[in-house]
Amino acid sequence: MTTVQNVAVAQNCRQNVQKIAPNTEFSVRCTLPHMGYGSRKPVRILLLSVVNKTKCVTFALANEVWTMANRKKKYWFEEYRFKLGSHG
Repeated sequence: MTTVQNVAVAQNCRQNVQKIAPNTEFSVRCTLPHMGYGSRKPVRILLLSVVNKTKCVTFALANEVWTMANRKKKYWFEEYRFKLGSHG
């Protein structure tokens, strides 16, 4: 799309948003890409099974006396989902 088309789409979105309620799904879907949040893709998180829950509880109980230095050495699996740098 050219910049003229982008401006036209943005103006059309703003006009449509003003016609309908401001907190509707349409207004959110239309406004977020213009704010720079268009590239985020939702990540599906798998539900824990009974076996995995048991393993997590066992791990937590076995390591509840960890020091902060020990915790910093461990790579937690949730950390890879968000990149806060300019490259990602």
